[in-house]
Order: sequence, then structure tokens, then C-alpha cells
Amino acid sequence: YINDEDVSIAKNKTLSLQIGSLFKIEAPKTIMNDKKLFYILSEDNNLEVSISPNRDEDIFEIKYEKYMVDVTDRCINSDTKEDIIEPSVHKIQVGESYVYDYKDTVTDSFGKEWIVLSKAEGGGIFAKQYKAETITVSEDVEKNVTIIKYKPKLANVVIKYQNRLGNPIKPDERLKIQVGLLFNEKIEHEINDNFGTKWVYNPKEETEFRVKENESENEFILQYE
Repeated sequence: YINDEDVSIAKNKTLSLQIGSLFKIEAPKTIMNDKKLFYILSEDNNLEVSISPNRDEDIFEIKYEKYMVDVTDRCINSDTKEDIIEPSVHKIQVGESYVYDYKDTVTDSFGKEWIVLSKAEGGGIFAKQYKAETITVSEDVEKNVTIIKYKPKLANVVIKYQNRLGNPIKPDERLKIQVGLLFNEKIEHEINDNFGTKWVYNPKEETEFRVKENESENEFILQYE
């Protein structure tokens, strides 16, 4: 039993058979080597052969190749359990130990940033390193799924409400908002000041307010009239 590199992956099988008789080779579909890695038949080896008086002619090699199956890596929202980014799928040999080489932060298709759960829950860059679960790759691909949980990566944001002259019309708001979020979608288009006067959002020009990791850039001035 040899692999595609002509290396033996299992003990030879020796049989005593009558010269001239027909022998049907029935090789197992899969085979495991001494490192518990699995191989699969590379071709149909269920052949019928005639036993020769010449022993050198009675050596039959059965070829196997690595038994590769799908392994899926998922990055999910720890609250909703939904995928943040498209799961990645790749081929790994059955029997191999596998650990997802995840990233501390990921960015979704909307540009929003997420941070691995252990760092989001305290400690920041000094948080204990999150250890992804090690799996032994199985023939059953439904078991070959690794999951890393993430939380929104937050940054401090200051919201200033001003009139066209730059005077404040209500106190500044200080919020923690997800990095990468387009804040324009959350702007209140009508507000009341402390005297109950209604103001309508009407900037001189449209500005994109996207939350940055650098908090010094997160001062958003909203103009009302």
C-alpha cells in the first residue's frame, strides 16, 4: 500500500496462494497510516490476477492518495450567530489536526470592523490570546467547521449639533460606535433644542461621516437650520 510519492503507508500483506490460480485484489477504499492520516484509493484496484511461479511478478502495488475533504472556517457575530464575512472553505487531509489561523479583527462587506470576542470583552491588546479549538478532520464534512466569535470594534465619537453660524443648538453627544460604520444613516433629520425649537438637518454640503479607529478623527459636526 503506497501513496502518490511511492511511500509505504501500511504494512505489506503477504498471502500463500496456489501457482496459476486467480486472485482478486480487493483493496480497502480508505487506509490509515501510523500517523492516523487517511488515504483513499487513487484508482480502481479491484483486479483479478494470475499467480506466477516467479515471486517478483507476484508483488502488487496498490496506490492511494491523500484523502482530502472540505474544512470550513466561520467568523460569526457572537450575539446573532450570523456570519460576518463569507466562510472560507479549503481542503485538508482526513485525520489531520487543524486550527483556524484567525485574525484579531475582520472587516465585513459594509466596511464595519469586528474584533475577536476575548479582546472585545476587556483587556484590549493585552487580553489573553484567544485559542481556537483544534479539530481532527473527519470524513463527515459537517463536523469540519471551526467558529470564531466576534463583537463590533467600538470607538469614541463626538456628535456636535450646530446652526449655520457654528453655534451649538444642543449639547454634544459622546457615543461608542462601531469602527467603519457610516454614521450618515443614523443622523436625526429633525431635532429640538432645549427651548423646544425645531431644527432641520441641512448641511452646506454632504459629508460622509464614517467612524475611524483613530478617535481624533471622530468629531462629526451636523448642521441644522
